[in-house]
Amino acid sequence: MVSIQSEQNRYKYREQKTIKCVVWDLDNTIWNGVLLEGDRVSVRPSVVDIIQTLDSRGILQSIASKNEHNKATAKLQEFGLVEYFLYPQIDWNSKVSSIQEIAKSLNIGIDTIAFIDDQLFELEEVAFSLPEVLCINAIELERVLELPEMNPRFITEDSQKED
Repeated sequence: MVSIQSEQNRYKYREQKTIKCVVWDLDNTIWNGVLLEGDRVSVRPSVVDIIQTLDSRGILQSIASKNEHNKATAKLQEFGLVEYFLYPQIDWNSKVSSIQEIAKSLNIGIDTIAFIDDQLFELEEVAFSLPEVLCINAIELERVLELPEMNPRFITEDSQKED
């Protein structure tokens, strides 16, 4: 359930579903380190490229992170990433409720969301409560762009435009 390979086996019907939104965790997922533990966090290698590539494919992105909102947003701003994330849920709510809120705000189905996190507990809770969500362990991050679900059949000109 945690690796991409086992997710594909568990949710075989997902192969035909295109992901419309990738929901990211922050600590040890987008960046190395834990922000509130005083770690000097740094963007993980290749994350910026993955985020930009998903954006160019027309895939929306958001955040579900248990973190202090202002500090996390400031760090995203510092890394030049804040503009990529719609309706970020940076608070102390469960990841399940954060993902539900993001889907509601974007007016998309839960079954068109992928969730990336480094914590097994968070991945298992989301997979149990929202089995339609494609859960991806952050250790598999390098393979995300290769997933068929992350490669829309058609990429419109609008989805490729820079704002």
